[in-house]
Amino acid sequence: MRHIDWLGLPGSGKSTLRRATLRWADEVTPTLSTNAVVTRYLRHFSSDPVWKKMGRVIPSSLVSRFAQPAFVRSTDHFTGIRDFMQRYPDAIEVVLASSRRRADFEPRVDKILGWWLHLAAVYSAADELPDDPVVLFDEGFTNRAISLYGYRFGEVDEPDLHRYMRAVPRPAAVVYMATPVETCIERMDDWSVRFEDFPVEERISFMQSAQRCLDRVLEHLHEMSVPVFVVENDGVMSETERDLRGQLTPMLRDLGTTA
Repeated sequence: MRHIDWLGLPGSGKSTLRRATLRWADEVTPTLSTNAVVTRYLRHFSSDPVWKKMGRVIPSSLVSRFAQPAFVRSTDHFTGIRDFMQRYPDAIEVVLASSRRRADFEPRVDKILGWWLHLAAVYSAADELPDDPVVLFDEGFTNRAISLYGYRFGEVDEPDLHRYMRAVPRPAAVVYMATPVETCIERMDDWSVRFEDFPVEERISFMQSAQRCLDRVLEHLHEMSVPVFVVENDGVMSETERDLRGQLTPMLRDLGTTA
């Protein structure tokens, strides 16, 4: 399955730029968001007894509105995680081992694991779609490395990060939102549930640590020969969109010809 990951700190503009990219990328090659993947899967390919009956009856717009929570509650979610574990056992092992090692100080390990396992289920669903679309992941496996290791990132995390980057599904490309840490902090009005009770100093410390982890992720991507499109986000999103479109269009065109 061909996919492109977005990489950046919280508040860097990943989600905004990915949504903008989805508006034009499908003109180049069939492209889906993760929500569109889940919607199509529930409507046409679900093995869940409920959705096998309802998927083709309920309008697509209504399914899309409730796709993610419906998918989480379906048997497809469980089978997707199971199938991913069978295909990528090293990825599951390093995520669980890292979570156990960091459990004493990592805030909300349960949330991190939940996000990661949900991503595994969505990836499995996307992999079963018959026309092999390019999927754009806002919070894909590359960016989940920041969730896993970004808080108090240090040398002790290096071996696990190295193993993790080589165990998860490799993206066709990564879009890196190069937004200064200070700008991201200013934009973070709504903080993640992991840090909502933390003082401001601790939140700033997390962002600085996450940037160090992100820098190492970029180094790993370079070592793995994964194309990285660097987008400088200076706050003018129209210019940022135009910059990325110029960089990404040839890659999408190439992916379309190799489908």
